[in-house]
Amino acid sequence: MHAHEAREPRPPARVARVAARRGRYGQEVRTTDRGEILHLSGRHRLSPALRDGAPLLVPVGDTQGRCGWAPFFEALARAGLAVAEEGDEVRLVPRRLLR
Repeated sequence: MHAHEAREPRPPARVARVAARRGRYGQEVRTTDRGEILHLSGRHRLSPALRDGAPLLVPVGDTQGRCGWAPFFEALARAGLAVAEEGDEVRLVPRRLLR
């Protein structure tokens, strides 16, 4: 991105949503909060990746499409996705499930 290009403003942290509900295996967390996503990813040893422009969280050793967090979060927002954790599973889900 060049200095003259306008950046889309990032929503303040207080706007990021975190939803929790009881799932099959106990508490499920669904979030768009970047800090929470970093925390979940670290706990599960997952790294950001993009494959064909789609965001993914990949395990250690899977290097295909690995990227930094900024491109991952941009792709996550563009795709309208959030991160969900239930038990030992972390997956990407539609943001509309946060409601």
